[in-house]
Amino acid sequence: MRSTSGVPSCVLALGRCVVLAVGLGFLACRPSEQVAPAPRVSTEVSAPRVSAPFDVMSVVRRAERAFRAKGDGLHQ
Repeated sequence: MRSTSGVPSCVLALGRCVVLAVGLGFLACRPSEQVAPAPRVSTEVSAPRVSAPFDVMSVVRRAERAFRAKGDGLHQ
């Protein structure tokens, strides 16, 4: 086989073999049968109800009142 483009015929044959090998590799990697879709999993998390043994908001209010700015700096 003589090439007119200046590329030796053995390089063209090698290129064709590479293309064939890559194509066969892609065909071998595809799944051979239909895979059923995974069942839907609920995104809701049912965590147990937890409550603090004390009133958290009252602690926050006390902290806000204790460390609010008054005049030059903070007061307690």
